[in-house]
Amino acid sequence: MTTPFLLEVTMKRERSPVGKFLRGVRDKKREIQQEVAERMGVTKSQISHLETSTRNVSNINLEKVTKGYQLNNSEEEQLKDLIGLKSNFNKLQGIDVFYQLLQLPLEVRQRIAKAVIAYDSLELVEKKK
Repeated sequence: MTTPFLLEVTMKRERSPVGKFLRGVRDKKREIQQEVAERMGVTKSQISHLETSTRNVSNINLEKVTKGYQLNNSEEEQLKDLIGLKSNFNKLQGIDVFYQLLQLPLEVRQRIAKAVIAYDSLELVEKKK
């Protein structure tokens, strides 16, 4: 009886634009992942995941990434563009406002709802004109 032949296949993942950008910034500064990781307070493995795009940059850790990679203003703006924070900024603010509204007493939320409905009605009337 023969043993089955096992073929090991390794798939190379293509880096996302964010991963390419962060790796490029680090390479340009001739730094190793460990240096970036220490500034961010994370492990070298997490930096590797970030650069290979198995982990995403979000608005929650954008400040850490900016500090860790020592991004200048231009680079930070590029990163925001790449991760879509600029386009999602208003959406994120809306979620925060909604959450804050939920913390208000029921009576206040009901008054706000009535005001929004009244405003929407006025808007519809103006659109018909």
